[in-house]
Amino acid sequence: MTNCKNKGFTLIEVIVALLIFSISAGTIMLLVSQNFKSNRKAKNYIIADSAFYSALYKINKDKLIEEGEFKVDCDESEEIKCDVSISALNDKFNIGNDEIVVENDNYYMVKITVPVGEYKYVFNKIIEKQ
Repeated sequence: MTNCKNKGFTLIEVIVALLIFSISAGTIMLLVSQNFKSNRKAKNYIIADSAFYSALYKINKDKLIEEGEFKVDCDESEEIKCDVSISALNDKFNIGNDEIVVENDNYYMVKITVPVGEYKYVFNKIIEKQ
């Protein structure tokens, strides 16, 4: 009889090791892809928020405060055109789920829609008539 030592892994051990590796690699890939997606959404929101405040600044600076709808350049590179809607406030209006009652008519509602990527962000701002 010869003394034979098995050096290596059995087929079951290799299959179990591959299964564990596949599950952990799949989980890591899922987490990374979700992270990229949320980073893209955050970046788009930051761009839209910056464009909103830029448009609001231009509206106030150029005294464009009158009822109507128009487009305004939202950034210095003039790549983003914002849709702006300015209307007088009624007694009641809704923002999201909140109902707001205004007792005087010294205010305008400014609605600015900013297209970024495949999304459109809508911002509402109440400003005083000048």
